Amino acid sequence: MNYSVDFPLTCGRYHLNFVAAMKLLLLVAMCWLSASVAQAQSVPATLNLTETVTADVAPGMRSVDLTFSVAGADTLGFALIVPLQGATFTLLDPGGNPVLDSNDARLSFDTGSERFPPLPGGVFQLSALAAPTDGNWTIRLQFPPAPAKTVVVATIFTRSRY
Repeated sequence: MNYSVDFPLTCGRYHLNFVAAMKLLLLVAMCWLSASVAQAQSVPATLNLTETVTADVAPGMRSVDLTFSVAGADTLGFALIVPLQGATFTLLDPGGNPVLDSNDARLSFDTGSERFPPLPGGVFQLSALAAPTDGNWTIRLQFPPAPAKTVVVATIFTRSRY
């Protein structure tokens, strides 16, 4: 005997909703974990992967530092989202010496005002800084007094020298 088994269409829809709910739960867990990691003193930059470092900016603040550690890297790069107008940038090596600033030709800045809809601030990007020294690096931002609470987000990427 052949019996046909038919599943109602709603079964597939519920399956998709379950998968979407699991993805949302995973995203919330990742955000919670990254928020707790970002408050650490120094976030390690994993080789050949990206790390996200964040810093809260309260109204009236004029500067913020984002610190991350580098070990065994051949190159260092980042994309830094700064939702504040008039921000200047300095990258400090582990010895506290400036390596890059806002005017460095190796650094690019994509302004948010050219987006649709226009956004405040912009994105500083560095594709590759060769042979970064091992240790704690600092991205220092200075800006006019922040008009509202916001967050600065840096995606750090390093490539292994091995």
